[in-house]
Amino acid sequence: MDANFEGADLRGASLEKTNLEGVSLKNANLGSAYFSQSLKEVDNLSGANMAEASFPPNLLPILCEREDVLASEITRQTLGCE
Repeated sequence: MDANFEGADLRGASLEKTNLEGVSLKNANLGSAYFSQSLKEVDNLSGANMAEASFPPNLLPILCEREDVLASEITRQTLGCE
């Protein structure tokens, strides 16, 4: 897909079953958005606000280990990474 949603306000968006391969969500507001497994294919989550976003629970450990997530305090906190 290779899309750039940097800084976009996608609060509450339903992105389930959406191809997110190569998509940049850098600094996007994704609060209360809905995702499927394809969230792991996102190219960049740095600075993304994931507060109350819904995604399959098995993705949390995968997301919390990503370099872009580790580098961003807001993304780590809003995902609930420990």
